[in-house]
Amino acid sequence: MCPPAPIRTDYQFKDIEEAITLTRFFFGEAMADKVKTNRSTVLPECTGVWYGSLGRSQSLDKQVQSS
Repeated sequence: MCPPAPIRTDYQFKDIEEAITLTRFFFGEAMADKVKTNRSTVLPECTGVWYGSLGRSQSLDKQVQSS
């Protein structure tokens, strides 16, 4: 497996009220308080993408890398 390649998938809300409400629902009170304090309508998020196959032998991985 190769390490993840991060992709930015920030949450972008229409206004601060929506940001606080939805952040509280999905991530809890502590995170909602941070959004409220920062007055931000964007909640940073990254998504990791792994690629490759599970269960391949190490020798096969070496063959693929050398080609």
